[in-house]
Amino acid sequence: MKVSSFILATQNPGKLAEFQLFLSEKLMDFPLKNLDSLAERVESPEENGTTFAENAVIKALYYNRYCPEDSCVIAEDSGLSVDHLNGAPGIFSARFAGEQCDDGQNIDKLLRMMNGAKQRDAHFMTVIALACAGKIITTFTGAVYGQIAIRRNGNNGFGYDPIFYYPPLKRCFAELSAFEKNQVSHRSKAMFALRHFLLQMTFNEKKK
Repeated sequence: MKVSSFILATQNPGKLAEFQLFLSEKLMDFPLKNLDSLAERVESPEENGTTFAENAVIKALYYNRYCPEDSCVIAEDSGLSVDHLNGAPGIFSARFAGEQCDDGQNIDKLLRMMNGAKQRDAHFMTVIALACAGKIITTFTGAVYGQIAIRRNGNNGFGYDPIFYYPPLKRCFAELSAFEKNQVSHRSKAMFALRHFLLQMTFNEKKK
């Protein structure tokens, strides 16, 4: 199909910039925009899936209905899963301490629940869904494995980065530079897979 643009299912300018960093270098024929580019304001869908993949698909299909026919939607869902907590906070990572709580409060709750725990293995996971013409084309998954630190470390990143210890680099994510994190993070792995797919899609389109 002929594609004129991609819509990232977010109004967060930081997330848009992050995706543009990974995708725009060789995909200039396919501009990446966010939800602010839609002709009308669209309410957020109910994310009632039970997995990251289900919620990413829900968002991708929902926003694709409001996009021009020749636009595709990129939607992602991600979070932290802790073995000691049977996978929690999981899909509730962003609102673990409550709907109106911030990153700091989410971390505080997690550290309280992990107090004294010897099993501290955890992983971040991202699933990106690509929807075009009202259907899901494919999904991309990225994961990174580490451990929950005993206390906060570092001032970079966001979310649970201050307490996610990454053994290969012997630091928490919040102690890494943006460049270092982008080489190993769950989101970057999923975005690299998306980028590779879109480059192939671009190549195939140009050959027709």
